[in-house]
Amino acid sequence: MARFSTDFRNISVKQTIILIATVNLAVFVFLNIATRLFPDSQPIGSFFLETENTYHLWSLATYSFCHISFSHLIVNMAVLILAGFIIEKKSITRLSGKNVAIIYMASAFGGGIAFLVSAHHSSVLIGASAAVMGLSGALALACINTSITLPFPGRINVMTLILILLAWVIVVTAASSPETTIVHSAGLATGILSFTLLTVLQRYKSLHNRLSKRSYFDRLNLKVRTSGFTSLNDDERNFFINQSQDNAKQQEL
Repeated sequence: MARFSTDFRNISVKQTIILIATVNLAVFVFLNIATRLFPDSQPIGSFFLETENTYHLWSLATYSFCHISFSHLIVNMAVLILAGFIIEKKSITRLSGKNVAIIYMASAFGGGIAFLVSAHHSSVLIGASAAVMGLSGALALACINTSITLPFPGRINVMTLILILLAWVIVVTAASSPETTIVHSAGLATGILSFTLLTVLQRYKSLHNRLSKRSYFDRLNLKVRTSGFTSLNDDERNFFINQSQDNAKQQEL
């Protein structure tokens, strides 16, 4: 059994999904017990995003871990777990565990802000729907070149399938709860935007690392030509040999 990583930078997608789902379940149990014991407690209400208490800035994050009912929790966590399963099954490297956590929270913020600035029919927002919608949107964008075969309609692009399902959710909620549609749409848009920015940043870092390695290799190569291979220390020798082998493989390809 794999040990749970304590390094957030290297946390796996599976660990991230388990952690998010566990926190959601723990908060649900805690709030249900707390509201029964202390029904009029104001601190409990501060977990929710309320239009009348916008100074509770932390609620922009905490509301996405709260749920009104067990069925509400199950639906959101089922979608979350399914998204995590697809990410791992398809080995989508651009959606690392860290990126999944960032997109989840960014989408929650996006949905919460949209709720606060929109016209309201209710004054309280709770639920992970915006965060899950955002992660699903990011997954759709990551699967732009991925297809699966279903009994019906057969071979279909994963991105197309996910976007159809998300659009259906938005349309269904539009009639009964317009503000829910706004929150869902904002979460979806934030998730797609977050994934795009993370992808650009990841590509920039990758390019920067390649250029840095190339520059370092060129300096070592010049050192070898002028002073000989013995002038390199152990770390420099290992890097020089490995990089030379990589360059030779790339030339063969």
